[in-house]
Amino acid sequence: MICINRREYPGSTPHSAEELRVYASGSDEERAALMDEVGVDLALAINGIVQECGLFSSGGVALAGWSLGNTFTIAAMTAVVSLPPGAKKRLGQELLPARRSIHPRAPSIELPNPDPAKKTTFEDVSSEEMRTITVDFSVGNRYDTVLMQPPFASIVSALVSRALFDPTVQAAWKGTKVYFLYGKRNPWSVVFSTWKIEERVEAAKDSAPITFRTIEGANHFVRPACPDARWNENSRYRQKINHKFTIARELPAFSHTQASSSPRTFQSPQGAPPRFGLALWSSAACSGPNHGNVWKFSDIELIGLDFLHMSGDPTQRGRSA
Repeated sequence: MICINRREYPGSTPHSAEELRVYASGSDEERAALMDEVGVDLALAINGIVQECGLFSSGGVALAGWSLGNTFTIAAMTAVVSLPPGAKKRLGQELLPARRSIHPRAPSIELPNPDPAKKTTFEDVSSEEMRTITVDFSVGNRYDTVLMQPPFASIVSALVSRALFDPTVQAAWKGTKVYFLYGKRNPWSVVFSTWKIEERVEAAKDSAPITFRTIEGANHFVRPACPDARWNENSRYRQKINHKFTIARELPAFSHTQASSSPRTFQSPQGAPPRFGLALWSSAACSGPNHGNVWKFSDIELIGLDFLHMSGDPTQRGRSA
């Protein structure tokens, strides 16, 4: 499992002053161009990881995004048409995203009040525990918050339309399996977004196949109950992927400009590109087969990105792409 922290978060690259200006106050054209560039960078990073780790077609690769990070996995999917030929060929097996949508405010909907006996997360957390939580709000002020505000909605909507429904992008990824995963106790915006995507998929009929999966009783921060046990139990999947495990910052940098001028052409050991699958999560995680919350892609099991990137040193917590 390789978790890539987004720009501005620990271990990744800060944005330039000009990039932050475009996010905060750029024109629609500037913002669209920047998101295209970010998508190319992420796609090239995946291409680099495939080569660096020697991933092969019998195992394959699954790309997952969680929460706001799905904006960038969506951008990576639309970037396929802009990649250098070698990278485009390598990644162009089967990859196509679903997403946790960002939509305008919901119309007035009559919903029952929640059971008052069920306390929210923070109501169950003591003041002592709250003081141990480390959160870097500065990134949100500089960068994250604007992505969820109305001025950016048209940019994200255009990315989604291209990634999910554009025939050129779909052809480049050759009809990969797409899974939309969400917890039923998510905030209303996640559920509403799911409905909207379901409506668009239904209208598109067979041209945009997406499988929707719900995690019963799960909120936005669901994670495995016994991660160590699940990880050990499913070691047979990991054994099929005989490559070195690494973290993103140990890999060489893959920039758009560098790759365009001298594209890498390394092949996997078997001489064939890996098979890809993609799941973008509106919730955070899945667990093992006996828990009923598991999705497999070419014998690779995804185990809770939220758990993995939120564990360990609390000062190094970031947001995974």
